[in-house]
Amino acid sequence: MRLFSIIWLVIHLALADFAYSSNFIFPRTPAPSPDGQQIAFSFQGDIWIMPAAGGQARCITGNPGYDYAPKWSPDGRRIAFSSDRYGNDDVFVIDLDGGSLRRLTFFTNPDVVQQWSPDGQNILFGSRRDFYYHRNPLTYQVPVEGGTPFEVIPEYTQQGRLSPDGQFLLFVRGRVDVFRKGYRGSSNTDIFIYDFKKQTYRQLTEFEGNDLFPLWGLDGKLIYFVSERDGVMNLWQMNPDGSQKKQLTFFKEDGIRYPEISADGAWITFERLFDIYRFDVNSGRAQKIELQLPVDYVQNPYTYQKYSGEAREMAISADGKEIAFVIRGEIFVINKDGRFLNQITQSPWRDEDIDWYPGRDTLAFVSDRAGNRNIYLIYSDDPQQRALSRATRFKMERLTASPRDEFSPRFSPDGRWLAYVRGKGDLIVREMESGREKTVISGWSTPDFSWSPDGQWLAYSIEDEEFNRDVYLHHLESGKRYNISQHPDNDYAPAWSKDGRRLAFISRRIANNTDVWMVFLRKEDDRKTREEWEEYFSQLKEKKKGKKHRVQVKIDEPQKLFKRLRRVTSLPGSETEFCWSPDGQFVAFKTNSAGKSDLWKVKWDGSDLQALTRDGTAPFNLIWQAKNKRIYFLKRGGKIASISPEGKDAKSIKFSARLRVEKFQEQRQKFNEAWRTLNERFYDPQFHGADWQALYQKYFPAACNAPTLRDFNDIVRMMLGELNASHLGISPPKQERLITSGMLGVRFDAHYAGPGLKIKEIIPNGPCDAIEHPLQVGDVILKVRGYQVGTKNNLYAHLENRAGKLTELTVTTTLNDNPHERRVLVKPVTYSKFMELEYDRWREEKRTLVRQLSQGRLGYIHIRAMGLKSLEQFEMELYAEGHGKEGLIIDVRNNGGGWIADYLLNMLEIKNHAVTIPRDGGKGYPQSRRPLYAWTKPIAVLCNEYSYSNAEIFAHAIKTLKRGKVIGVPTGGLVISTGSISLIDGSAFRVPFRGWYVIDNMMNMENHGAVPDIIVKDLPGDVAAHKDRQLETAVQVLLKE
Repeated sequence: MRLFSIIWLVIHLALADFAYSSNFIFPRTPAPSPDGQQIAFSFQGDIWIMPAAGGQARCITGNPGYDYAPKWSPDGRRIAFSSDRYGNDDVFVIDLDGGSLRRLTFFTNPDVVQQWSPDGQNILFGSRRDFYYHRNPLTYQVPVEGGTPFEVIPEYTQQGRLSPDGQFLLFVRGRVDVFRKGYRGSSNTDIFIYDFKKQTYRQLTEFEGNDLFPLWGLDGKLIYFVSERDGVMNLWQMNPDGSQKKQLTFFKEDGIRYPEISADGAWITFERLFDIYRFDVNSGRAQKIELQLPVDYVQNPYTYQKYSGEAREMAISADGKEIAFVIRGEIFVINKDGRFLNQITQSPWRDEDIDWYPGRDTLAFVSDRAGNRNIYLIYSDDPQQRALSRATRFKMERLTASPRDEFSPRFSPDGRWLAYVRGKGDLIVREMESGREKTVISGWSTPDFSWSPDGQWLAYSIEDEEFNRDVYLHHLESGKRYNISQHPDNDYAPAWSKDGRRLAFISRRIANNTDVWMVFLRKEDDRKTREEWEEYFSQLKEKKKGKKHRVQVKIDEPQKLFKRLRRVTSLPGSETEFCWSPDGQFVAFKTNSAGKSDLWKVKWDGSDLQALTRDGTAPFNLIWQAKNKRIYFLKRGGKIASISPEGKDAKSIKFSARLRVEKFQEQRQKFNEAWRTLNERFYDPQFHGADWQALYQKYFPAACNAPTLRDFNDIVRMMLGELNASHLGISPPKQERLITSGMLGVRFDAHYAGPGLKIKEIIPNGPCDAIEHPLQVGDVILKVRGYQVGTKNNLYAHLENRAGKLTELTVTTTLNDNPHERRVLVKPVTYSKFMELEYDRWREEKRTLVRQLSQGRLGYIHIRAMGLKSLEQFEMELYAEGHGKEGLIIDVRNNGGGWIADYLLNMLEIKNHAVTIPRDGGKGYPQSRRPLYAWTKPIAVLCNEYSYSNAEIFAHAIKTLKRGKVIGVPTGGLVISTGSISLIDGSAFRVPFRGWYVIDNMMNMENHGAVPDIIVKDLPGDVAAHKDRQLETAVQVLLKE
């Protein structure tokens, strides 16, 4: 590990200067004009046009949004593209003659342009809208002159392409990240064709890897596509019936993506790595296109940003006069009344993890400015002012210089020692005066810890190989350690009372909730009555008025402390953070017990419970400051707040922090953070066979110089794709969504010509159903809020931000062949609520089918996700659906995963050891004796290619334990335990840290899906026809058992 870290440090320093030495150009999503003479592409988030042979490009859009995926109209006079300029990816069309721009779609989810219809009247795009609850997209079309979009066919379709004569649709099924290399499994993408005349589907490719991006050749005689069947994404061709597949390009690494073909069939353009290419269909040659672009940036290379919140951590000096906090990797110090504010670090690196040096105006912090994370000290270098909030200059000292990361610095109360973590899990103690170090513990799991008031003990928590976290005490002088929690559920975040007589921590012991627990360190304290403790605290107050005395920690029988534990909080919900009052009489804590996250306090014995805030303030980083006699915390939005211990006089310390953000330097920092995190924590030290060091060199310069945030994220995704692993990803910082779509909870007839929109289906309990006079199938919505809607007027343009608001509909209802208009008031719902309603409808449809096919003998439960809500639903339905039935079908298809597999197994694997018979009653077993409801009768489990992660673990477990038949298709093979970190700008970066293996043969579940006992595939068209082959088979199989 040391050698690995040194190599990383050398690479980091060697490439740091190179990052800004080249004029990096990253053109995206190229598309040739119909005659092949020009190419449109995206660069810096705008659409550009250039000669096909290369040369000077000109920009045709100019907007702060991200414009991409340009597609030429058949006559070459217009270009359609997608853009997020209104906050979400929508479809736009620009006229190349006059430059006029038209927005065509208005929807919550991204709309990605795919193609113009051959007649130039419509634009095809991919989107997730209102077609059932699955997460797969459909191909929609919207009129070029504007109107409500409709699905091209009622089937899950990606990358849809109409044939030149409009008689066929090519499309892709499957779900794999376009940047992932080498995937083989059931979630792979294959190419299909739909015949509009015959209304039939045909699968054209059956490769276990990915076939995607289908294109029609001239006159529809050939199909071009991208395939990884030779190990790299290359261009191939085949006949429209799927025969005579032929490879056209032969790249050995870094395959192609986003191909597009000219209307004359002569040229195909595509992306490859960081460049765009043009492929000559006639000669079979591919050539990189050289671009001439202005060196100026559309987006400023640096910006000034103002913050009144978004602090991620906070530390308060012992005298209560100075408050240090961190925003976007920079450290600020403000005085307690908010009058003086200083930014004390300013660099492109990440400075964080702050702690005050006791007795000094000095701050310890962690920075990666030297290549990896080390600990530094910073203090005033201003002879006139020692306070950091007012000093005019500062001095910095590097305290540690190990090639391994060092972080979480925490001073002992007397300042003699500094404890910190080195590497993954070594807890180090350093004597500040001599620099002498000693290792307290050495391990693979990162501990959290705190000092005893006398600086002689460390309390820490750490995970074992079963990922259970316990709390330990370590005596600094003797080196002895004691497990004081000894419990199979997580115990963590230990904190000492200031008098050194009690230790508290967070523990998950009751149900799935966490509470504050504590222990008396002295046996005599454990025996004291409440009255004796009241007397103790009264005497403590008198002592504080007199001479200051030194605290000495005394621990009786530390090996038996786990027997003296007491529960402090017992609210419903969870307590997840706490701090002691200075006298040790109270604990302030964060809880979600009232349905919102707020600050409460309680006495050490659980009495005198009081809510200090009730507005969902979401407090964190709690500090009960003795000198100021206030409880400080960061609240929602990262704002500094405080409140009196009595719950009065709540205040916010207002600040205005201004930061200069250097875009390219910050991108360097983000890339380094991401790469380094996986370097240290990716579950497989061999990186699935990838050369992780070489990948740094390959992608670092491009990532540093990425023109936009989206481009940067895609470059990181390219690097992640080299690992051929799941549970990886990067997403931008969360932003408030200013525009969302209201949903009416209906589906419309795509074949109705108008006027208005004709209802073909109404979602039960949706906005148009849950009213006094519900709408009916066949009703026509003519207007929304007085605006006409229909094939020429987009419905969703008039439903923006209407969720939860009364909205007027003008509806035509036909009774006895007599149409009449009526005014209807409805409250549209959010898209997520619509999907909940749609899911309920879908689940009831499946349940009804099982009831009919089994004549009521079998029950059916679908598990939507592997989370707490689904667990509670499962236990309830296990009784409601299963009680009195002969068997049960458990469906984990389209389940994205979570963590509850073992809880489910606990309900399904219980074996009866006895029966009970009450007087005059029959045989049974008292359910109250079991922690969860139990099902001991036969089961069948359904899974598919969209059963992911913990749902796959569940399917594997059913097979391993031989609990029942598994039916469907193999799961995707996407199984790694994952966490996430926040990069310096707030971007989320996923970190797969733990592998899962089948116990019988130690087969890695990652890239090896659970293979059903009985393979049954669903077919295109089944969903629209309400046919479920897998479920039908499950009923047949289970009825035979």
